[in-house]
Amino acid sequence: MFMQKLRSSTKIFLWVVVIAFVMWLFFELGASLTGFGGRQKPWQKGVLAEIDKTKITYTDFERMTNYAVQETLRNRPNRNLTPDELNSIREYNFYDVVRRVKWSQFDADYRNLIFSNDVYTQVLVMNPPQEILQDTIFYTNGKFDQNKYVEVLKDPRNREYVLNQLMKIRLDLLQELTIQDVALSFNIPQKEKESIYRTENTRFKIKYLGVKVYQIPDTVFTVEIKDLQEYYNKNKEKFKRQPRAAMKIAVFKVEPLAEDTALAQERISTALEIYKQGESFENLIRDFSEDSGEFGWIKRTDTKFDTIYNAIAPLKVGEVAGPLRFREGFYLFQLTERTKDSIKVRDIYVAIRPSENTFAEAYRKAQEFQQSARKKGFEKTAKELNIETFDTQDFNIEGYFIPYISFRNETVRRFVKEARKGTISDVIKDEDAFKVFYVYKKDKGSVPEFEDNEVRGRIKGMYLSDKKMELIKKELDRAMSLIKQGVEMDSIPALLSIPCVVETTSYFTAKTVPTPFVGRDIKFSGFIYTLKNPGETYGPYISYPLGGYIVKLLERIEPSDEEVLYNARFSVGPYNRIWDMTFREFQQKFVDISDIKDYRNYFYLY
Repeated sequence: MFMQKLRSSTKIFLWVVVIAFVMWLFFELGASLTGFGGRQKPWQKGVLAEIDKTKITYTDFERMTNYAVQETLRNRPNRNLTPDELNSIREYNFYDVVRRVKWSQFDADYRNLIFSNDVYTQVLVMNPPQEILQDTIFYTNGKFDQNKYVEVLKDPRNREYVLNQLMKIRLDLLQELTIQDVALSFNIPQKEKESIYRTENTRFKIKYLGVKVYQIPDTVFTVEIKDLQEYYNKNKEKFKRQPRAAMKIAVFKVEPLAEDTALAQERISTALEIYKQGESFENLIRDFSEDSGEFGWIKRTDTKFDTIYNAIAPLKVGEVAGPLRFREGFYLFQLTERTKDSIKVRDIYVAIRPSENTFAEAYRKAQEFQQSARKKGFEKTAKELNIETFDTQDFNIEGYFIPYISFRNETVRRFVKEARKGTISDVIKDEDAFKVFYVYKKDKGSVPEFEDNEVRGRIKGMYLSDKKMELIKKELDRAMSLIKQGVEMDSIPALLSIPCVVETTSYFTAKTVPTPFVGRDIKFSGFIYTLKNPGETYGPYISYPLGGYIVKLLERIEPSDEEVLYNARFSVGPYNRIWDMTFREFQQKFVDISDIKDYRNYFYLY
């Protein structure tokens, strides 16, 4: 088995270096010779994605995916892959290619990791791939024979397989060493650990006077048009709208045709014929079913499954009914248990899915529409061909939501950002449909007129919020002056023109919330740490645009030196959070596709 795999593996994806070189030859040099350079878009030349200057072709990606599919099937003989499983393999492989290309570029730009070929070879010799360890061809007396493995590696016919493994090891080694270097950079000195523990475990008890914006009613202020006009004139940038666009969309759904239904029916019928020839139902679930085969219990009173119940109820335990068409596919059912009013069944399920021809036909119609629309106009073509279109209306170009578009379609987002008004897109795949987009409106962002009713409401809300914060600052300044004159904090609310509260907290630390009224406010906790002596007062602290406080320290209790010394070794919470965030972001960089040119949605069979 392994030897056959070695022979076939010579055509697989040769990872980063080979890809970059081959694609340069084919696309860059080829384009200059044929004269097509600059006229065709990357996806029209078969480029699936670009990562900086490295291009990934659709052909090479498909070859790598087919190899991964064969690898999966070797580990699960006699079992077909469902469409969802195939999509998962494709998605994993795409991100894996991105990861390996980015690691290779990282090495070239920053590390220049250099080991002799002997090092990589030794790693390969001492760490056989799992697929080889499981292959009995390398066994002697029931145990893995290292010498047999080495002989295969030395065979010149297997040179390309060995080369692929060595390149993989090189990138894996680069990744592991770099991650270790990053981890070592987070070594925390003992004194810092002690400081962290002391900071996190110092306890405070305070008394505060607080006021929130929401406590002040709008009726406190008289708002006139001239005030809003003046506020608008001074703060126009606050009301500037984000860049906006509007598009019309022609949708060409990919839905199963009659031939797709016939194909699914033929597959379920084949399963039934094999069953009649003596194959076990369990093995047929493994080989044919697109679900787990455990349909479960069906009650006689369950109207959702009455068709199935009526077809199976007359059977004896162990007998099979079907094929039955139900929902999105065909089923064979085997009765496994029964009670007075319920039956338990297993199933073989074959979904009715669009075939490659169905995808191709939908894509062809979308292309014909797109080409005609660019000549005659989008709306005219849609009317002539009786194509239903959708209007997104205005939407924020920088936002996450585009009407009638899936959230994860970055191809459409990139098209909208780059397109000019009047542009008609190429055909773009979006979920289970092909779509053509027409940008009929686009602006770079503008300040709306004062007369705009929507803006008028925002102006009034922001104006009142600012006026309330001004009033809070003024009244808290007056309160602080009274406190300095010896007036007790409890007496202050009655002397102010705004509603406020006076509360005494229980003990709290930097990691806990002082009171529900204060909530979790990092800046609030920060200025509390500046208070050293009981009786000391701080304020006013203004938390824009929420409100403000005046604080009196009642108690400050720091952990003892003995407690700090004993527990400091465990006190790395902030550093752990920083490390976790840094480590995640560092690794995410190598699988992040937001910074690459991703053309997958332009390929109808991706």
